Amino acid sequence: MIKTLALNGKALLTNSKELGWGQSITLPPYTIRLLYRDGITPDFTRPLNRGATITQVSAEPNIWDVTLESSDWTALFMAYTAIQNDLLEVLAANTTNVTNMSNLFSENRALTSIRSLDTTNVTNMQRLCFYCTSLTSIPQLKSQNVTNAKAAFADCFALTFIPIIDFPNATDVGSLYASCTSIIEVPLLNIPKATIVNYLFSGCYNVKSGALALYRKLALQESITSHTRSFWDCGRDTIEGAAELAQIPDDWK
Repeated sequence: MIKTLALNGKALLTNSKELGWGQSITLPPYTIRLLYRDGITPDFTRPLNRGATITQVSAEPNIWDVTLESSDWTALFMAYTAIQNDLLEVLAANTTNVTNMSNLFSENRALTSIRSLDTTNVTNMQRLCFYCTSLTSIPQLKSQNVTNAKAAFADCFALTFIPIIDFPNATDVGSLYASCTSIIEVPLLNIPKATIVNYLFSGCYNVKSGALALYRKLALQESITSHTRSFWDCGRDTIEGAAELAQIPDDWK
């Protein structure tokens, strides 16, 4: 099937190909595969304006490949209006050479899962999935080169589990998981170079365990210079979490 689209006067030739649905998918470099709501043509204005190419892989389900040969993917799929909240899933990605993913999926409120995302060389992950309110899971990301992870997953209200993602070179992890109100366990993060941990797990009301252990680890870390409300109301609404919260000093919550 051949389909031609026009956007901003530019003809876009798209064709269907093997989906790779439910199996390992091999994509060209700088390419990401995305699932959108059926029956709509996604707004690719920003990617196209930055020189990206788009290919519709399938109409039902509505799957698209986007390729942008650049190391800077800042805000590439950020949703600015409710109309743009049609992105449902990130199916696969060959993003090994991308270094800047700040605001990449920020405010996509229909996004439910990220099956795969290569962050091997990413240095800036700030607000990567900020306010993705339907996001329920994230993969085990490689984050060894990240220096800025501020608010990467803040306000992901539906996120229930956080894999242990280490940030060995990050200096700012403020609000990293702030207001993730569905998580029940705080992982023992490895952030040895962090200087800013403000609001790290603040507003995570339903946490049952892990906050006290992480506080005790961070309290011994000399690199930290700012920890305003790192654990504010973390675990407030559970018996176990409230008991841990009571043992964390006031200047950390």
